[in-house]
Amino acid sequence: MRNNILVLGSIAFDYIMQFNDLFLNQIVSDNKTNMQMALVVDSHQIRYGGTAGNICYSLGLLKRHSISISSVGKDFFQTNYPNILQSKLVDLRFNVSENDFTARCYITADTNKNQIIIFYAGALKNAYKINLFRKISQFDNIKISINAPNPINAMESFHYQLKRLKIPEIFDPGQQIGQFSQEKLNELVKTIDFLIVNEHEFELLRRRLNYTKSKLISQIPKLIITLGEKGSILYDNGEKSEIGVAKPNKIVDPTGAGDGYRSGLLSGIVDSIDLYDCCKVGSVVGSYIVENAGGQGHLFDKENFFDRFEKNFGNLPKGLKLF
Repeated sequence: MRNNILVLGSIAFDYIMQFNDLFLNQIVSDNKTNMQMALVVDSHQIRYGGTAGNICYSLGLLKRHSISISSVGKDFFQTNYPNILQSKLVDLRFNVSENDFTARCYITADTNKNQIIIFYAGALKNAYKINLFRKISQFDNIKISINAPNPINAMESFHYQLKRLKIPEIFDPGQQIGQFSQEKLNELVKTIDFLIVNEHEFELLRRRLNYTKSKLISQIPKLIITLGEKGSILYDNGEKSEIGVAKPNKIVDPTGAGDGYRSGLLSGIVDSIDLYDCCKVGSVVGSYIVENAGGQGHLFDKENFFDRFEKNFGNLPKGLKLF
């Protein structure tokens, strides 16, 4: 029985800082080309993140086994991050770059929620070198994969390798859409069977392809557009379904909610339930993430998860075997 999930995406350390003033008050500039700004931040947190890490974390809470393949740096196994992922039923099959560090994202916010974001890809720059044929076998019993945001040369390579391996794929380009050339996007769209994007990414993809909305929808057999607090839309072979949002108890930080949605979606697909119901499971997972800071600060168990599902969507789908 195929019941494993293959997660391809980034692994990263997130450095979150808070500056208790406005950035604009700190800028020193004498012309349009020279600028200097020095910040003394008031708080600092290190969080474990990356698209693959976030997705696998929530899959583990749902008691789903996953295989994660990525590229990490020489520092990764010196931290507690691998232990956390392994405790969440993740089989780690990472390439280690001995001459580089794991990807890092530095985020500083001011009192008006303006952000300065600096991303260092680090070991992810080598992700395109990963040979999936050497990482997985038929005995892994993979039912579904997700090709989540990574450097675009890695995402493209994974896409065509998954095709040759005959492993069903959800293509999840995220903010990387803007990095693909129009020519490359045209090639990819013709071979993508399942795409998930948010509404901004969908519009960016449509513009870069110079497609109408209806043409893009008709081009991809299965398409999910997430809408944040407005829910999501599923186009299943052109048939449109709207999925409501599961209501959280509070909203602290929306970061990572989309990764949680993907975890629920993948979990439903493993159980072969209707795709419309898979999206509902995704919505419920996402609702827990916004209640905490970051993509891996949440917890839930079978009882409260099923209770939240039923309060928002009614009876549980038949065949769903979470936990």
